[in-house]
Amino acid sequence: MAEPPESFESLQSRLDNLEKRVSALEKAGVSDTSLSTSTKAPALRAAPAATTAGAVSVFSLFGRAMLGIAGAYLLRAIADSGSVPRQLIAALALAYALGWLIAAARGSAWLARTVYACTSALILIPMLWELTLRFHVLAPAATAAALGAFVAVPLGFSVRRSIMPVAWISNGTAAALALALAVAAHSMLPFALLLLAMLAAVEFSALRSSEHAVRGLVAIAADLAVWIEIYIYSAATSLRAAYPPLSTSALLLPGVALCLLSCGFVLGRTVLRRRPVSTFDIVQAPAAFLLGICALMLFAPGAGAILVRLLCLVLAVGLYGLAYTLFSSSQQARNCSVFSTWSAALLLAGLWMSLDARWLSGCLGIAALVATLAGARLHRLALQFHGAIYLTAAALAAGLPGYIAHALSGPAPAQPGLLTGFAAVCAVLCYLFVRPQTVATRKTQVLPLYLATAATAAIAALVVERSLRVLALGVTPQPHHLAFVRTLILCLLALGLTYAGARRQRSELTRIGYAIVALVALKLLVEDLRIGHLEYIAASICLFALTLIAAPRVVRNTPPRMRSKLP
Repeated sequence: MAEPPESFESLQSRLDNLEKRVSALEKAGVSDTSLSTSTKAPALRAAPAATTAGAVSVFSLFGRAMLGIAGAYLLRAIADSGSVPRQLIAALALAYALGWLIAAARGSAWLARTVYACTSALILIPMLWELTLRFHVLAPAATAAALGAFVAVPLGFSVRRSIMPVAWISNGTAAALALALAVAAHSMLPFALLLLAMLAAVEFSALRSSEHAVRGLVAIAADLAVWIEIYIYSAATSLRAAYPPLSTSALLLPGVALCLLSCGFVLGRTVLRRRPVSTFDIVQAPAAFLLGICALMLFAPGAGAILVRLLCLVLAVGLYGLAYTLFSSSQQARNCSVFSTWSAALLLAGLWMSLDARWLSGCLGIAALVATLAGARLHRLALQFHGAIYLTAAALAAGLPGYIAHALSGPAPAQPGLLTGFAAVCAVLCYLFVRPQTVATRKTQVLPLYLATAATAAIAALVVERSLRVLALGVTPQPHHLAFVRTLILCLLALGLTYAGARRQRSELTRIGYAIVALVALKLLVEDLRIGHLEYIAASICLFALTLIAAPRVVRNTPPRMRSKLP
C-alpha cells in the first residue's frame, strides 16, 4: 500500500537536519585541532628560543671578559711604548682592574660576578707584578696599598651573602700576591701589615654578623707572612742580606699584632657574643699566640722573655676564671672545655719557663693537688684531668719515673730526694681526692685508673727502697735478695689492691692488682729464674702461687652489692 506524500517529506527534512549537524561537528573538530596546533606551536618554538638565548648570554659574558683582557694588553703596550708616563699607566690600570671588580660586585647573576672578578684578578696580578719588580714604578708599600684597595671593594658589598665568590677571589688574589711579592721584592713588612689589615677587616665582619667564610684563608696567609718574617730575620746574616734592616719595634709589630687580633676577636665572639668557639679558632688562636711569643723571645730576648712568662701565668688564671664562671652553664660546655685546656697549657708553659727544677716540681705538685681537689668538689672532670697533667709534669721534673724504674728493676735503688718523695705523695693524694663515679663510663674510668697506677708505682718503689735499707742493717743485699724482696712486695701489694678494690668498690684497684700479678709472672721469668739461687726461686714461686690462689677469692667473697662495679 503506498505511503502518503507527507511521510516522504518529513523523512527528507530529518535527513537534511542530520547532514547539517554532521557537517557542523566536522567543522568544530577541525577548528579545535587547528587551535590546539596553533597554541602548541609557539610552545614548541619557545624552548629552543630560550636555550638559544641562554647560550647567547653566556657567550656574550665571556666575550666581554675577553675584551677586558684585551684592554689590559693595550695598556701594557702603551706602557712599553713610553709615550705615556708609567705612573699614569699604573693609575689607569689599577682603576681599570677595580672597575671590573666593581662590576662583579654589582652584578646580578652568580656566573657574571665570578667571571668579572676573575677578569679583574687576571688584569691585576701581572700588572702589579711588573710595575713592582720589572719597571720599579711602584714601591712595595704602594703595591700593598693597591692590593688593599682591591680587597676593600667587595667589603662594601659583603652584606649580601650572594657576592661571596667575589670576596673569595679578591681576598685570595690579594693574599697570594702579597706573599709572593713579599719574598720576591725582599720587603716583608708592608705586605705583612696588609695581610693583618685584611684579617682585621674579615674578623670584624665575622664579629658583627655570622662566621665569615674568607676568614680562614686570610688568617692562614697572615700566619705564613709572620712566620716567614720571623724565619728570615732570625736566621743568619747571609740569608737576610737582601732584605732591608728593620728596627726592633718593626720586627715585633707583625707577630704581636697577629696575636692580639686573633686572640682578641676570639674573646669578642665568645665573651661578648656568647658564640661557641669554632674549630678553626681552636687552632688559629694558639698558632697566632705562639708566633707572637716567638717574635718577643727572638727579637727582644731580655724584656720579651720576662713579658712572655708573666703573660702566660696571667692568661692562665684569667682563662680559668672565664671557663668556670662565665662559661659554667651547660650551653657553654664547649667554650669551658676549650678555655680550660688553653689555661692548663699556659700554666705549664709559664711555670716551666719561670722556675728551675727545684721549684718547678713543687709548684706543679701543688697545682695538681689544687686542680684535682677543686675538680672533685665542683664535679668538673676536666679539672681533674688537668690535675693529672700537672702531676705528670711534676713527676717528670722530680725524676720520679726514673726512680720507680730503678727501684723495680736493676740494682739497688738510691735514696729518693725530697722532690721525688713529694711527687710520690702528691700522686697518692691526687688519687685519694678523686671520688668514685656513680655512672661508670670509659671517660670517667680513665682518670682513676691512671692516678691509681701512678700512686701504686710510687708506693711500690718507696717500699722496696725502704725494705732494702732495713735488710742492709743485718746482711749485705745481694741480687737474689733484691729479687725476692721485690717479688714479696709486689705480691703483697697485689693482694692488698684486690682487697681494697673489692671492699671500697674501686674497680681500678682490682684491675691494677691483677696487672701486678701478671707483672710478677713476667718478673719470675726475667729476673728470679735468671739469678739461679734455688731456695729464693722456690720462695718466689710459692709467693706467686699463693697470690694466684688468694686474689680471685678476695673478689669472689665480696658481697654482691660491693662487686657491682668490679670488672
